[in-house]
Amino acid sequence: MRGTEEIVATEKEIIEAATGEKMIREIEGREAAREVRIGNRRRVARIVDEKIEMSAKGIAGKATHRLNFDDES
Repeated sequence: MRGTEEIVATEKEIIEAATGEKMIREIEGREAAREVRIGNRRRVARIVDEKIEMSAKGIAGKATHRLNFDDES
């Protein structure tokens, strides 16, 4: 009987070790995915900022053109 208990305990240790390893990989995977999401948010924010800046320049250009046109009249 004693030998069986030792084998069961060893199997339990193996399962715990394997589960722990799996959990570590899951945590690392989640952290990597989080870094990707943060990177994507930063990239999207940069693109939005660029579009806002381009729109602002376009609006300013149109306003300047209208002012110049009104002065010529």
